Amino acid sequence: MNNCVCGKEVRLRACKITVNRHRGITNWIEHMDGTKVCPPGEWSSAEMKPYKTPRQSAALVERWNHIANVSNDVSGRSEADER
Repeated sequence: MNNCVCGKEVRLRACKITVNRHRGITNWIEHMDGTKVCPPGEWSSAEMKPYKTPRQSAALVERWNHIANVSNDVSGRSEADER
């Protein structure tokens, strides 16, 4: 996953959930230090069994990477500049 627009590293977290005896999973994106990510929007998802394909977590990560790439392009930074 790409870094946050503020430059901090991020991770995808997951937790099992149960709602009215139906099992599922919730996913969310957060900074490595546990704080909320900077881009506005909903950065969490939940799915109940039976899981759909493609998974919501994959769509969440894809949307995150798209937002992070657009933000980095607009700010004028690139990965090559950071190395």
